[in-house]
Amino acid sequence: MNDNNQKPKLGFGIFHKLLIVLVLVSMLPLVVVWYVNYNTTTAQLTQSVHQRLESLTGTLVTQVNDLMEMNYRMLRENAAEPAIRSMVPNRQKPILRLIKAEYPWIHSVLVIDPQGNSISRGDGLALKNYSERGYVRQILAGKPTAYQVLVGKTTGLPGLTLATAIRDESGRLKGMLAISMAAALISDRVVDSRIGKTGYAFLLDRHGKVIAHQSMQDSMFRKDFSAHPAFVAHTREGSAATLITPDERGKTVIYYMKTTSDGWTLITQQDYDEAFSTITSVHRNALVLLLVTLIVALIIAYILSRRLTRPIRHLTSIANEASLANFKALDGEKVAGIERSDEIGELARSVERLALSLRVAIGRLNKGS
Repeated sequence: MNDNNQKPKLGFGIFHKLLIVLVLVSMLPLVVVWYVNYNTTTAQLTQSVHQRLESLTGTLVTQVNDLMEMNYRMLRENAAEPAIRSMVPNRQKPILRLIKAEYPWIHSVLVIDPQGNSISRGDGLALKNYSERGYVRQILAGKPTAYQVLVGKTTGLPGLTLATAIRDESGRLKGMLAISMAAALISDRVVDSRIGKTGYAFLLDRHGKVIAHQSMQDSMFRKDFSAHPAFVAHTREGSAATLITPDERGKTVIYYMKTTSDGWTLITQQDYDEAFSTITSVHRNALVLLLVTLIVALIIAYILSRRLTRPIRHLTSIANEASLANFKALDGEKVAGIERSDEIGELARSVERLALSLRVAIGRLNKGS
């Protein structure tokens, strides 16, 4: 077959270029708007997650601080009473019994002398030596108040002991007033706080040992969390901080940490997948919307490109056939696009005139030969 009779092969033609341009023109603004909205929404939702954890942590820290300060204030006020300052057991016992009666969460109240011996109690139990207790050593070292989380000698249960110094008018240490209460007084407030299905809070002392935790076993045995990544990060930062890291289950967790007035670390945590589930959903919906928009844009661009390039292809075919002296395409057929009033219509009329002129000219030449 003669190559001159073959139709020209079109490669990356007007149709493809026009299709790409239409898709880009229609999608570029949408992509920009989507990207800006995506980042804005992500930032807002991320901030909301952090604020939720921060708010709960702050609320719990405030509750713990208020509870501790209430008990410290009660201790200071009673330690200043003349009967307590006298260090005479018979004068102290009525006040100690009154304290125990007025504060039902206190299960023991006692006065301890500088040698660590309890000299009077408000519960009538046997007197003991408490010189090895940390709160006793803290008061003897000069601290105005002290605390210790421990297993009580009397109750055998995890408890919290608070103490304050008893001093005379000259400021000389005469002993200390101490109260013991169940650690549940604080732990219930912390453990009962939940965030969604996976979020909870726990409280650690200065050394990273559990004061309150949702795990009863961890609370009973005062589990050591000093190597916990949230405690380590908070100790390093020295202030409220957020941490996102995998836990022992391999799941990514977001932590928020804050220090109480006693130097304890309150930590709230939630599984990352749950905390950021809204963001994940928004991202998924945004991507689906973008994909649907892209498909619709492609369909519309394809239809428009076909409508715009079909007349051009037809005219190209007529011009190609006319150049080969083949005018069958003009026999009884109207040139496509000739009725249009735009540039394609003008091109169609020009091609038709050119083809007809060539046809007439070639006909004259054939007659004269």
